[in-house]
Amino acid sequence: MAKNSNNVNMLQSIQQGYGNMTWGQKLSAAGTAYAGVTGYADAKNEGAGVPGALAQGVSDAFLMDLIGWKKYVGGAVLMGAGAAAIKGFEVMNSSARELGRLGTAAPFSSSTFVDSEQVYTMRQAGMNMIGQSQQSLRQTILGNEAQAMHR
Repeated sequence: MAKNSNNVNMLQSIQQGYGNMTWGQKLSAAGTAYAGVTGYADAKNEGAGVPGALAQGVSDAFLMDLIGWKKYVGGAVLMGAGAAAIKGFEVMNSSARELGRLGTAAPFSSSTFVDSEQVYTMRQAGMNMIGQSQQSLRQTILGNEAQAMHR
């Protein structure tokens, strides 16, 4: 165990009961428990077995007491800074790509249309079908009007 008088006092207070612990000792015990539980959970999530995760949780729990909470929190912030920087870069890169894509958004701007004889023939056949449909509808309407007028 660490040679910290706070730890010795905390252990003595635990032996006497939690009612005798100061707020600082209670906070320290809570921080130690939190570090141990999160260390265990992180190790399990990374694929460690129960013994390895338990060892990681115990070492994380008492690491704060061994090196002090300021160094422990500083180290945790520094370890998270790299991941935060990478995430920030990914977000900025994604935004830049999205803006670049939106700036050139025009219909068929990146395609080349090749008009072949077959495409021309198909387009003409489609236009002829539309024209015939319109004429057929027109003839039907006029035929119905003629029938109504000649009754």
